[in-house]
Amino acid sequence: MAEQWPAFLTARAAMLNNRGPWRAEMAEALRGIASAETGGDGHRALLARTARALLDELEALPPSPSARERLAFFERSYRFTRIGQRIFS
Repeated sequence: MAEQWPAFLTARAAMLNNRGPWRAEMAEALRGIASAETGGDGHRALLARTARALLDELEALPPSPSARERLAFFERSYRFTRIGQRIFS
């Protein structure tokens, strides 16, 4: 899970600028985080559950999301990012 965290942050930043293969990189990072922790009630379990939900939202985005759609997804990923910062800081 920890090794996927920097990849997620990099993809999240690239998403705002619509640079590079951010979508594939983010999906890969979210899959890694989601699969790393499957149970429990702690922060890591919450992060994994939230990663699965974000992955579903990412996959529901159109193939070429507009700036508005990317920004909305970026804002929804904020809670996930805050949880991750608590764990990995």
